[in-house]
Amino acid sequence: SMYNKTLKKQKMDHTISVLEAELSYYRAQPGMEEVARLRERVAKLERENEVCS
Repeated sequence: SMYNKTLKKQKMDHTISVLEAELSYYRAQPGMEEVARLRERVAKLERENEVCS
């Protein structure tokens, strides 16, 4: 249903904004570049997944 789709999108948008907030935090930490890179990949996959579904 349209409602479910909207709900799912809101949930995904929320997930992505949380991930992006975490990313900027990790980028600010010394020695956290690797974590930031992993998180970036996760965020990218989530966005692509959203496009596909």
